[in-house]
Amino acid sequence: MMQNRGSRLLAVLVLSALTTWACAPTSQSPEPSNANDPTGSSSSSAQPKATQVLGTVKDSSGSLLTECNARVEGRSQEDGLPTGSDGVFEVYLQPGTHTIHVQCIGQSPDETTQVIEVPESDTFETLIQF
Repeated sequence: MMQNRGSRLLAVLVLSALTTWACAPTSQSPEPSNANDPTGSSSSSAQPKATQVLGTVKDSSGSLLTECNARVEGRSQEDGLPTGSDGVFEVYLQPGTHTIHVQCIGQSPDETTQVIEVPESDTFETLIQF
């Protein structure tokens, strides 16, 4: 009976040691995750961090246009980027030159295009005027 207990104790100790060893952190830490980065880019890449672009859409009299759709040329956006109740759309873009197309039903003309230069910064605000 005593030998049976000793064998069980040895088995428990071996399993405990293996579990501790298997779960121990490695000397190489994994790349940090950017789960909260809307661009999905990794911080180790050579590309600069994407900039939050806030585009405000107004008509010729300066009134906010709330039912518009913006899209960035060269990017796939099935439904576009709708303006909110504040007339603003939001998109994350890499620094550089981008062409924005904005369509507003009821405006004449109903679409306008603007080329913007996005800086390397956290946020960039632009005005799209009809």
